[in-house]
Amino acid sequence: QRHRKSAERQLKEAIEADSTPENLEEALRLAKNAGVSAEQVRAASIKLEELTLHRRRCAAAAASLRRELSVIKTEPWQFQHTLRTVQSLKPWTQELCQAVREGEHQLEVAATAEVGQWRTQQELQEQLQAASDSWSSGNLGSSHLEQLSTLIRKARSMRVSESVISEAEQKLQGLQQARRKHAAAERHLRKALDAKDLGKIELALQDLSSLRRGRRIGHDPTQLTGASQGPAESSDHAISLMEEARSTILRLKEAVARRHAASAALQELVDDFGPSAISDVASEADATASMLGYGHAGSWKKWMNDARNALHEAKQSGVPPSLIEHAKMQIQKQKRNHEEQQRALEALQTSLRKANAPTEEIARHLQRVKRSQSAR
Repeated sequence: QRHRKSAERQLKEAIEADSTPENLEEALRLAKNAGVSAEQVRAASIKLEELTLHRRRCAAAAASLRRELSVIKTEPWQFQHTLRTVQSLKPWTQELCQAVREGEHQLEVAATAEVGQWRTQQELQEQLQAASDSWSSGNLGSSHLEQLSTLIRKARSMRVSESVISEAEQKLQGLQQARRKHAAAERHLRKALDAKDLGKIELALQDLSSLRRGRRIGHDPTQLTGASQGPAESSDHAISLMEEARSTILRLKEAVARRHAASAALQELVDDFGPSAISDVASEADATASMLGYGHAGSWKKWMNDARNALHEAKQSGVPPSLIEHAKMQIQKQKRNHEEQQRALEALQTSLRKANAPTEEIARHLQRVKRSQSAR
C-alpha cells in the first residue's frame, strides 16, 4: 500500500510538473507496477502522448529554424515568420530554445550589417557627389580621392551591392583620369613657358582652358576610364599659371613684332646705298654745284646714326645674327665708299680752286668722283 501511494504521488507530480517525457514515462512505469488505478494511468498516458507530440513539434520547428539560418542575411523575413509560428509551442524544448536564441542572434547581426551597409552606401554616394562638386569647383585634391578609395574598399568588405561599388569605382577612375589630364595640361604649359615657345604656350593654354571650361559647365569626368593615379596641381596654381601664360604670350608677341620691325629696318638699311655726295654728275658745273652744297655731311651723319640705332635695336630684339653681320658688312662698305667719295671730291675741289688748273686734271678728278659714285 505504501509503495502504491508513493507511485501515485510520483505520477501526479510528473503529470502536474513541467517534466520531460522521459520522467513521465518512468513514473508511469512505476505506477503500473505498483497497481495505481487505471484512471490515473490513462490520464498519465494521455499526458505522455501530448508531451511526446510537443517534443516532435519543437524538434521540427528547431530544424526549420536551423535551415533558415543560411538565408537569414538575404531573406530574414522567412526566419521571422517561422519565429512567430513557434510562439504557440511554448513552453519550448531546450533544443528549440537554443535554435531560437541562435536565430535571434544571427538576425540581430544581419540587421546590424544591413544598417551598416545602408549607411556605408549612403556615405559612398555622398562622397561621390562631394568629389564631383569639388572637381567642378576646382578644389578636388588627392585626399578626396584617397577617402573615396578607402570608402569603396569598406563598402566591398561590408558586402554593399556590387552594382553600387562598380559605379563608384568607375566614377573614381573618371575623376582620377580627369585630374591626370588637368595636371598634364599644366605641366605642358609650364614646360612651354620655361622654353618661351609662343606656339606651344598658346596650344597648351588652349588645352588647359578647354579642360577648365568643361569642368565649370558641369562636364562629367566620371564617364572616363583611366589607369594609374597621378598628382595634380591646385586650382589656385592653375589660375596663376594661366595668367602667367597670357602675360607671357603678350610679351612674346610684342617681342616678335619688335623683332620683325627691327629685321625690316635692318633689311631696308642693307638694301639702301646711303646718301650720295653728288646725285648725278654730268658736267664740271654740276660737280661744282654739288660740292658747294653743305647738306651732304648732315645727311651722311644722320644715315650713320640711323644705321647704328638699327643695329642696336636688332641686337636687342633678337634679329638673327647672320642678318646683323650682313648689315655690318654693308655699313662698312658704305663707309669706305663714302670716304673714297669724300677724297675724290676734295681732290676735285682743290683743282677747281686753282687759277689755271688744267682741264685734263679737272676731268680726271671728276671722273674719279663719278667712279666713286658708281661703286656704291
